[in-house]
Amino acid sequence: MFVDGFVQPLFYGTCDALQPAVSYNWGGRRYGRILGVRKARRRRPARRSGA
Repeated sequence: MFVDGFVQPLFYGTCDALQPAVSYNWGGRRYGRILGVRKARRRRPARRSGA
């Protein structure tokens, strides 16, 4: 298995998840909120399961 088989679905999933938030705020001309979504995502650490 190649790395792109793992990275590509993660990349597409992230883009698909952000698309509604970006489109809604872009259409409403709320450009600051688009940047806010991007900044909020960077601040949150990845959660790991405690199993």
